Amino acid sequence: MLTNDQLRSLPMWVAVGFAAHCARLVLPAFRDGYPTVSSEILGQLERAVSVAEEFASRGSGAAEYAAEADGDLAVDIAVAVRRWANDPVVENYSDAAAGAAYAAGAAADLTAARPWGNRELVYSNVERAVKGACQNQDVSARVEADYARLFARVQAAGLDDASSYPGTPI
Repeated sequence: MLTNDQLRSLPMWVAVGFAAHCARLVLPAFRDGYPTVSSEILGQLERAVSVAEEFASRGSGAAEYAAEADGDLAVDIAVAVRRWANDPVVENYSDAAAGAAYAAGAAADLTAARPWGNRELVYSNVERAVKGACQNQDVSARVEADYARLFARVQAAGLDDASSYPGTPI
């Protein structure tokens, strides 16, 4: 399992992108493992991950995108997803998707220099997303391998907190 220090060693938008990547990895397992889950839940989980991916792909430009897309889009979606957190079937998947979306919203707030922007909030939600995804044993090994490749790319390219997520494949 990745440590919090390892996740915090990633630049901010790269970490948000990695959280979204981890959540994306676990969604097929959720769909396959729980075929009776409503399309509403699946749609909200998918939307949370997609928003986090979009924000991370924009890096320091995510704040402008967030303002154009009604400001608190990522947080609104994360709140909708979190309502499933008390359902033991959905909980870890909800943590992965909501964590990614919350991290994206918090990073956008921080990038826009909003007074409530908080780096700790970004990384605590990245951690929640990655740990939620890693509850699935099939995904956990892939997450660790992907992290190692991503970290090497970050080091080689000299990415910083303004850098956008370099995307997949990692």
